Amino acid sequence: MDSSLRDDDAPFLESVLGRMNGFLYRCRADKEFTMLELTSGFERCFGFDASEIIGNRLRSFASLIHPDDSDAVDKAVVIGLQRRENWNINYRLLHAAGYYVWVHEDGGGVWDETDTIAYLEGAVFDMHQLYASLQSQFNAA
Repeated sequence: MDSSLRDDDAPFLESVLGRMNGFLYRCRADKEFTMLELTSGFERCFGFDASEIIGNRLRSFASLIHPDDSDAVDKAVVIGLQRRENWNINYRLLHAAGYYVWVHEDGGGVWDETDTIAYLEGAVFDMHQLYASLQSQFNAA
């Protein structure tokens, strides 16, 4: 986002999303979490161009989840869908530079008029800065 723009020049959601240390998503309820939509924070926080991920064009979102965390993510989603509740989970996502970043996800299912799961949607926040800040704060004490 161009920092020379005054806040009132940018549409509300675009302005707020540009400040967010994370991204919003909408994806299919499939094994690969096939992304349908990603906000700009995905590219800003993780270095991958969203067009590579949307529709699994070059890689799937599931392929970015740390192998040690993928079962826990899958389980959280399944339980959330079964209960028709949101899920909240922390896990690691691959950055384009090759390292993993801790994230927190709040997500949920959306059902269509036939009571069939239409898609998943939610928010994923980059927790690296928070963890580093907390570690620094408590190590300095």
